[in-house]
Amino acid sequence: MKLTMEIKKHINTSIFIIILILLLSITFYLKSDKSVKNNLDDNFSPVKVENKTSIDIRKETIERKIRFLKAPERDIKELTRAIDVVSKITHKHPDLIIAIMSTESEFKRTALSCKGYKGLMQTPRASFEYLDVDTLYGVRILEEKLRITDGDLLKALTLYKGGNNPSARKYARQTYKLYNELKEMD
Repeated sequence: MKLTMEIKKHINTSIFIIILILLLSITFYLKSDKSVKNNLDDNFSPVKVENKTSIDIRKETIERKIRFLKAPERDIKELTRAIDVVSKITHKHPDLIIAIMSTESEFKRTALSCKGYKGLMQTPRASFEYLDVDTLYGVRILEEKLRITDGDLLKALTLYKGGNNPSARKYARQTYKLYNELKEMD
């Protein structure tokens, strides 16, 4: 009986990951249309320099910031890609995603909290393998918190960090401050 429950749990987790991967793939495919590419977060529009495209500069900016925050060297490229893709899909500023990752897990893909939250974005479930999927899941949770708070980012971050309590408010302010500092680095 116990083995059956474990198998069901693994199957449910596998199905969850497959659905998120499909969602990510479909959404990215739909967003790859050139008319959509220019419709990114209004607050993040890198300037073109020499022969580099704005996409190259966007990725370089993300990579520079996660290196500055001491993300694990072996994950830099994959983290950069995950943040870039999820930012485009969700229209969330990459600096916000970076700030959440940094304060939630210090960019450790296998991070586990004492309350059972997992991965880069400290969500109820994480693959620990597919950084783009884990990042998208965390940002989708943030989007739900933003809906609940009528778009109030600080309140949404407080809910994301664990609810309306002193500890969550402290960590939300820390994330919000880091987000604004990262935006100033441009």
